[in-house]
Amino acid sequence: ENISLASLASLASQRSLSSWAMRSHAKHLLILAAAVLSGIPAHQGLKDTILTLADRTSVSELDEIIAALTEKRRFLTSVQDQDSRLPPVLYVHKHAFATADPVAASDFVIKHLVGGPVRFGNHTCPASYGPVPAQPSIGSLRLRGSSLALHFVFNPLKAAGSKWNATELGKEVDRIRGKRWAAKGGSYGPGHFDQFMDSHIGVVVASLDPYVRQWEAASVPFICRTWCCAAGMPQWPDRCPAYSYNRTSGCEVGCYVEIPYGIMVELQCGFVGDMSDGEYNQSLACLTHVQPEIFDLCLDERRERGASNSSAEQVDLQI
Repeated sequence: ENISLASLASLASQRSLSSWAMRSHAKHLLILAAAVLSGIPAHQGLKDTILTLADRTSVSELDEIIAALTEKRRFLTSVQDQDSRLPPVLYVHKHAFATADPVAASDFVIKHLVGGPVRFGNHTCPASYGPVPAQPSIGSLRLRGSSLALHFVFNPLKAAGSKWNATELGKEVDRIRGKRWAAKGGSYGPGHFDQFMDSHIGVVVASLDPYVRQWEAASVPFICRTWCCAAGMPQWPDRCPAYSYNRTSGCEVGCYVEIPYGIMVELQCGFVGDMSDGEYNQSLACLTHVQPEIFDLCLDERRERGASNSSAEQVDLQI
């Protein structure tokens, strides 16, 4: 079982590699994948062999393999770029959001975005600091199957800026947006998409259908969008925005939900790899429960915000 990279290089040059790998297990999968990272030549079936081995490996073993390969990639990158002035980004570790209620935000992620468990550190201010308006709080959790950490931060002791602090701005955006910003089924509508929604994080899932069904069952508002409009879609050809007309590349599809308060997250699908921009056929297949509308950046949504919103409120929020 202790196979060195040198001996693997010899095996890689032979057609017997696949049959050898098929008799192996998770440790050999790790060695095989590490060999690819190290540039050892192998025939074209190597990727298929690795994927076949992965199918026979437990989730916990795959997690260990991915962690080990990530370390291998870091090492190789550091060697290759040791003369660079700045080291390259290896991966995204976290996304932090200011919020009025870290508990509510964390609970939403656990219930509707398959996250958890949540961890709250003890950020209580010592008595020596004097009276405080409220104690700072940070909720930290991960999305299932991902190393990405979400941090929800409440800190009333930080500078607020000229008019709004992040906490109050988030609550005001939530109030102005209301609870009916998204129509049932995720359909498009005038006034449903505001500028603040463009500040969001996008995370990739294999299929959006289970999430959409869960959101509908829990009465969670959402909006689903795609960038492409071509044959096979009900909007084709008469309801395709000019930018998306007959477009079949860069076809990521995404559904937006709001984490309390005013925080937008987009769940996306339709990708075939880490560097994919979204493939047309995959985008059609990964969301079938509802029909996403096409992004139309030229649609004027300023005039239809709801009867309860004053013009002053609109001006305040359209930064």
